[in-house]
Amino acid sequence: MDWIREHKKLATIVGIFVAGALALGALLFMSNSGYAESLETFTSMAGKVAMMEKAPLYPNEENVNAFDEKVTAFENEVSKLGGVLLKLQTPVVAITDTDFQARLKQRIAEIKTKAATGTTQLPKDFAFGFDVYTQSLPRSPEAARELGDFFNAVDAVVVAAMDSGVRSIDSLSRSDLAIEKDAPPAPKPAPVKKESTFGKKKGTTTKKAVAPPKEIAKVVERRQLKLAFTADQKALQTLTNTLSSASQMPYYTVLRIVRIENEKQTGPMRSALSTGEGPVGGKPSTTPVVNIDTPAPPPDGAEPAAPKAEVIEAPKSAPADATAVLGGELLKVFFEIDLVRFVEPSPEAN
Repeated sequence: MDWIREHKKLATIVGIFVAGALALGALLFMSNSGYAESLETFTSMAGKVAMMEKAPLYPNEENVNAFDEKVTAFENEVSKLGGVLLKLQTPVVAITDTDFQARLKQRIAEIKTKAATGTTQLPKDFAFGFDVYTQSLPRSPEAARELGDFFNAVDAVVVAAMDSGVRSIDSLSRSDLAIEKDAPPAPKPAPVKKESTFGKKKGTTTKKAVAPPKEIAKVVERRQLKLAFTADQKALQTLTNTLSSASQMPYYTVLRIVRIENEKQTGPMRSALSTGEGPVGGKPSTTPVVNIDTPAPPPDGAEPAAPKAEVIEAPKSAPADATAVLGGELLKVFFEIDLVRFVEPSPEAN
């Protein structure tokens, strides 16, 4: 302390140097830490860039152009396929609301007559799933047009089931079309407004307007049909083949869900298989019986009487010696069918 009092100027200079050395040391330490962290980040980023450059989808101009070419080629092939499918599917015919209701009632009467003369039983008040339109009209001509096409597809499925020989159609329901519901139209995206540059200094950066995502055009419309019926194995196989055949079914049908179960869930009791007669019961079957009447000898000097005709009784039928256990029961079947309709592209989607 005495030395500092005696040499105040020198002590001040030494203090300044010591403080500067400490500050410089702290600054060097902080700079070294920041440099090490920056070096680690740079090394990691350089490694990622090197991996991206070696990858086949590195976002350089050459790869972007090649990707665009492949996407364009794929879109062209999809468009060609869509055009072919549109030509192959049954065209939609315009129909008025009153004509649609009249056709629906006519087909209901015809299908009930066909069921009465055939082997297929229909549920009570059968109306192809369009029960509401037997009493009311479609809401618009466009709805009548779409409902008419949907009804034709359902009619084709019902006729195929009856022609296949199903014993009964237990239930039939369909999904509602979008045009039948009171769903409001989807809101259009708001237009992007350009930000005004009035009053802003030159050189200032402005945010670029982000374009709204491109809306994907609807390609197919899925119409659902649920059908429950009772049939034997042959009828089930015939109906499945018909729905899967492009030559027999003019509409695009997809069996999405198939559930099959036996009509009889339990086998017959063992006591019901034995009747106590025939080979099962251990008793011999009845054999044919032949009765021949032999005439008595004639008295002396008399002519012998002519023999009577032989009487042969028909043999009695033998009791059943076997009972069918498997293969004779019917099947309870549930089909969930998708009636696919390819949608024509709108001009806005192109």
